[in-house]
Amino acid sequence: MKIFFCELKKELIRSSLTYLHKWGVGEIFPAPCPIKEKPELGKNFATIRTIRPETRELNTNPLPMEVKFEERKLTNCLCGKGSVYDGPLYSYLLRGQVFTFDISWLTEKPVFITMDYIASFDEAEKRYHLRYATFSFPVIISLPGMIEAPARPREFYIAKGMGIPLHEELREHALTGLDDDRLPRVLAGILLQAWFFYETGDPFCSDPNCSLFNAHWQKDLLRAQRDFPYVLCEAHSKFLKRKK
Repeated sequence: MKIFFCELKKELIRSSLTYLHKWGVGEIFPAPCPIKEKPELGKNFATIRTIRPETRELNTNPLPMEVKFEERKLTNCLCGKGSVYDGPLYSYLLRGQVFTFDISWLTEKPVFITMDYIASFDEAEKRYHLRYATFSFPVIISLPGMIEAPARPREFYIAKGMGIPLHEELREHALTGLDDDRLPRVLAGILLQAWFFYETGDPFCSDPNCSLFNAHWQKDLLRAQRDFPYVLCEAHSKFLKRKK
């Protein structure tokens, strides 16, 4: 896989890559952020911002100040400053404006790791939901999305809103931030999902203990993203071994 990421988070990401090497996920090529110092993309990013969760309407006619903000963000590495972007359109934008034809989807499997928030529209619920990843070409992984997208216990939000220190039980069931020491392993599991997406077209597994489990709750994410009882279910483990 070719993994594009922000230098500001390189230690976190490099820590996650040690798991992929251990699991034997082929060759991995870290690469610098492809959108850094590309302020000409400011308007493009401004137009794919979500406006309200309950509508599909996007920021298609951004104000000049919004475009300027995006230009500063791209110039000064200010990703993750509050805006939420449509994840599939984010991937489409990179595919059309940043990545070139010398990137092979099949052999290089490009993944873009960002500090931006991404979301996708749920047709059943008629609203946007934050996501930790968009599985498209390229795959987009949102670092803050791993913290914020999967739901936490109700008590977590109450304690945080009231400024009450989280007790140990709540910490066990949810990532607490980008400095959480469990995050490299969680990110490694999501990168594994990206690898399977490129190999099979399906990044997910129904086994709740498999690293490919599509977790919608933090407790499920943390259960799936650990090395016991196994990293991958039997079927996906056999598939990975055949590819080594």
